[in-house]
Amino acid sequence: MFNLFGKKKKDIGPKPIYTADNPLFKRFPLQEAELSTIRVSVEKKMAEILDTEAAAELLTSMTELPSVPVNLKRLQFESFGWKKVESEQRFDAYVCEKTGNYLLASQDRPNGSLKDMNIKVEFPMYRDWLRDQMAHNGGGLIFCETFKHKGVSGYEAIAKLPKPEGENGTDYYYFLNIHNFEDDRIEQLRLTVKELGGPGVRETLLKEPLTELLDNDSDKFINYFRLDPYNPTYNEGNVHSAAEMEVFDQLFPIHPLSVLRMHLRPRLLDSLIHLEMLPEGTKDDDDIEVEYEEL
Repeated sequence: MFNLFGKKKKDIGPKPIYTADNPLFKRFPLQEAELSTIRVSVEKKMAEILDTEAAAELLTSMTELPSVPVNLKRLQFESFGWKKVESEQRFDAYVCEKTGNYLLASQDRPNGSLKDMNIKVEFPMYRDWLRDQMAHNGGGLIFCETFKHKGVSGYEAIAKLPKPEGENGTDYYYFLNIHNFEDDRIEQLRLTVKELGGPGVRETLLKEPLTELLDNDSDKFINYFRLDPYNPTYNEGNVHSAAEMEVFDQLFPIHPLSVLRMHLRPRLLDSLIHLEMLPEGTKDDDDIEVEYEEL
């Protein structure tokens, strides 16, 4: 249930043109008039296909979550009130029984000391490795940056993978690799948000208004609608698309990427605290040293 990476590389079809000279992505950030036109187009189509009552119920189950802090040794973080379950791996696992969304938490001792880590060298390696892992399984990288929030720092990333074979759609993943310098540990939180509505709705509804930005040239849209945010020539897997830009999140409130960026990620980041002492009854056992490939 909690195996993050699949085993088969999936073909997503013909590849568009991958270049930094991308006329669609060059239009971002969009002007307010352009955003307004897109908003009207999407809202009109959504009204035709969306069951508003069911959508409201789904949004509630995905976002109106209680605040229930939990601990991974000295790290305190938000569990959203999800049920803690047994896991076969070295994780603490918390699962939302209504949606299937889940959060995994683990801690390991890195090779060498974190204090000796050169972030300028290590971080690009991590980002490239994560991109390749996702692409190898038919997915892609959407966002990957270093972060520092309320004294907690490390790497954060958003990526996507296709659902298991036999299911349609895409699931979205949020990774927090936290550098705990005091304990010399890497703490990782992995949040998975599942696509529960019809697959591909976001891209389908944005196709027409985004094509209009390219003078209604459908060939241009097909060629230029994907671009990796860090390597414009990268063309493996399901590369980040214009429809996944954060500016469109509010138009698709029940989409897993929107839920992740607008609701779950901010709450998880705000909840991060390193306690001064281990919670009572917690053992500070040394874990197995790990390479990046296990993270």
